[in-house]
Amino acid sequence: MSLPNKELCDSNNISYSKILMKNLRGKNPVQTNGYIASAITSYARIHMMQFKTIPNNELLYTDSVFLTRPLDPQDIDATLLGLFKLEWCYYR
Repeated sequence: MSLPNKELCDSNNISYSKILMKNLRGKNPVQTNGYIASAITSYARIHMMQFKTIPNNELLYTDSVFLTRPLDPQDIDATLLGLFKLEWCYYR
C-alpha cells in the first residue's frame, strides 16, 4: 500500500489528511502483532499471580488485585514500571 505524497497535496491545495483517510478506508495502516500483545498479557498475569495468592489475604477481584489487607509498600510505586499503583484504598 502506498501513501499519498504530502508535498504534492500541499502544492495543489488538497487536504492530505482527507486523501489519506480516503485511501485507508477499510484497511489497517498499522502493522500489529497479536503474538507480542498476547505474550505481554500472559507475563502480566503470571507476575500478578504471586499477589493473588498471598496467604491470609483474601482476593476480592481477579482482573486487578483487590485484597483485604494492604500490600507490602515495596510493591507499590506510581512512577516505577512493574510496581502497583495504589489507586483506591480502604482499610477497616
